[in-house]
Amino acid sequence: MQRPGVALQLAAFILITFAVSAVQEYRITADGGMHALADLLLLMCIPGTVGVVLSLAFGCRLKDIGFRRANGRDYLLAYAIPAMTAILILAILLTTRLGSFELSPTLISESGGVGKALTVAIVAAPTAGAALNFVPGLAEEIGWRGFLHARLIVARVPHPFVVTGLIWSVWHWPLILFSDYASSRVPALSLGLFTVTLTSMSVFVGWLRQRSGSVFVAALAHGTHNLWILYIYPAFLRKGPLDAFMGGEAGLLNATIYLIVAGFIYVKWLRHGTP
Repeated sequence: MQRPGVALQLAAFILITFAVSAVQEYRITADGGMHALADLLLLMCIPGTVGVVLSLAFGCRLKDIGFRRANGRDYLLAYAIPAMTAILILAILLTTRLGSFELSPTLISESGGVGKALTVAIVAAPTAGAALNFVPGLAEEIGWRGFLHARLIVARVPHPFVVTGLIWSVWHWPLILFSDYASSRVPALSLGLFTVTLTSMSVFVGWLRQRSGSVFVAALAHGTHNLWILYIYPAFLRKGPLDAFMGGEAGLLNATIYLIVAGFIYVKWLRHGTP
């Protein structure tokens, strides 16, 4: 049997991923928002699961998804850039007094004291936390930077990193518009900034995936981003009144930093056609 064309493979992945995800996103919204970890993990598993199933159904090689090891430099970049981005956001918020330094009272209470809280935030979270966040990151990235990325490259779609980022962003939109994923009281603004952030971040993650050939590098970057931007840096911040617009995953600072990173990658490497 002849293997279906790449256009059909792309259409099948996007339609099935979005259709199945819509059901889970509706469940999350109906249950009152993004508070149940199991529901969120299940949602994150959908793109990768669809990518693997379609690879098998279409007679494609699973190794084309990027199941291969990369060199140490690529793993280092995958961890360092998201971590440094979060640290830079924290530094800007503190120096501009858009926020103030405070070790999370919740973290102190749950850890059993300031010393243990610092150990969790400074030692355990950046190490063990990165390993834990790698797993759901991989569950998504098998779909995005694995199946989808590979097919866009084969189809010679212009700016595949940006296209992947836009699709990845739109996949999150229902949670921003209809659930509690919006970081501000203006969901449309959060959606816009979030889309800029994820599309720009997709250039960075896609570039790593392309140069390393490994979806594991993409998963590390994805998981590290989630860890540092959602958990580690907020643990040291008392949010100011403008934090919903400036800090966090859908903040102006995060969008600006990743836009600069994406621009640098395009100017330095991608315009010459070399990752």
